[in-house]
Amino acid sequence: MLNRLLTILFITLCMPLFGQNIHLYRTIYFPANPYGGEKELKEFFKQAMVYPDSALNNDLEGKVFITFLVNNQSKVSYKKVEGDAHKLLKDEAARIFDYILWEKDESRNNNYIGYEKLEIDFSKKRYLKLAKKRGYHELPYPEGLEIDYSTRTYGINELDVKPDITNASSVNDYVTKNFKFPDIALQKEISGRVVLELVIEPYGLASNIRVVKAVAGGCNEETIRLVRGMKWKAGMKNGKAVRTLYRYELNFVNPKSTMR
Repeated sequence: MLNRLLTILFITLCMPLFGQNIHLYRTIYFPANPYGGEKELKEFFKQAMVYPDSALNNDLEGKVFITFLVNNQSKVSYKKVEGDAHKLLKDEAARIFDYILWEKDESRNNNYIGYEKLEIDFSKKRYLKLAKKRGYHELPYPEGLEIDYSTRTYGINELDVKPDITNASSVNDYVTKNFKFPDIALQKEISGRVVLELVIEPYGLASNIRVVKAVAGGCNEETIRLVRGMKWKAGMKNGKAVRTLYRYELNFVNPKSTMR
């Protein structure tokens, strides 16, 4: 059996953000996969990060390192937060980390799974640019509603009230007004159905977006772009706004071809 220490060999992926810089150090033995891969992990940090006011006011910056293990059932079995950053920044990094969804993959042998590490470099200047670009500092939770701040996700059929889009009269209306058939798919006569799974957060934005069924030619990217632009009234459970696991499908019917 391989020694667990030998599994602490990392492949580095650098992910520059408007808000901060992030490095994901992946073990070469059975690495864990976040929903949507590293790109979606980056997008989630851009969306969810809230630089603590006290840290902003006191010009606190620094690096946070989260060492972790994710088992083959998608559960985090080990997490250690350290680094030279203030505790406020460590707590914020840990908060976002806890909301990441990981792929379940029973082909990953738990006996050989190695430690992985996420590095978040907090920068006040970069964060302020990010907050301006995305249009909010505090997460845009709905006023007048109780919020379930836990990491639990609910299926549609578990909810008392289902999510409802707020920046259009319906999801189909939003797609009709914003849809752009990808040029490559059009040129190559590609048709098909893209299927996504995602989380509708209590603050009304989609996160942890992953492709369940892919279509080539830019169709996956266009579907994700549309979903990322949707704003939602969150699903409700026991009188609280909760995280909802949501499935979305979009058909791409090329006028030059037939559905495959």
